[in-house]
Amino acid sequence: MDLEELQEQEDELKSIVKKNCMLCMGRSRLNRPNNPEKETTIQALNELYSLYENKFNALRKNDAEGSEIQKAGNNKRIILDIISECKNCNREIEKANRKMKEL
Repeated sequence: MDLEELQEQEDELKSIVKKNCMLCMGRSRLNRPNNPEKETTIQALNELYSLYENKFNALRKNDAEGSEIQKAGNNKRIILDIISECKNCNREIEKANRKMKEL
């Protein structure tokens, strides 16, 4: 994949995470037995991690600027933190949505 396709997928996955995180938090008081929004959010976050890993490798392969490579590496670490926070979320605030601003 080229970098433009990776960027398009990144934007799409970010919007999925933000939307589903907000829905998860907003519907937390409906006392539903299952929570498909949280599962969708975690799945999108895992896909976003894979995307950043591919982007990191593509940037290194194409001999991109060091700052771009570092940013992709930092984003991988941030996504891992967001996944951890999402899994342990008490649904009082939209943690994943707020942390996405760091990317």
